[in-house]
Amino acid sequence: MKNKTVWISLLEMVPLSEEDKAEMDGAVTNGLTFASSMEIALKNFEKKLLEMGFQLIASEDTEKYNDRISRTTVSKEIELLAKEVKVSENTRFGTFHTWDGTENEELNGKIAT
Repeated sequence: MKNKTVWISLLEMVPLSEEDKAEMDGAVTNGLTFASSMEIALKNFEKKLLEMGFQLIASEDTEKYNDRISRTTVSKEIELLAKEVKVSENTRFGTFHTWDGTENEELNGKIAT
């Protein structure tokens, strides 16, 4: 079995419950997980998001956390989460940034005029 390490990814999701759908159309967040491969990391994210009531619809820039920090800086929040994930081996998420359809309608209205 390959050595496990912390992985990071930008994740986009949509809510599954009608109650949450009334509050938002979707969200994005950084996810961190402990895994031996990118495929397993993505499965970990998908499983944890389902437990939280979200469906993963896209992932971006999925890579080993150490690779990410070797070429760029990350926020203090992400640094702390990465340390926690390394110790606990649990999947964790940063701040969820949500959006709703009215934001898109407003944007579309500005583009159309």
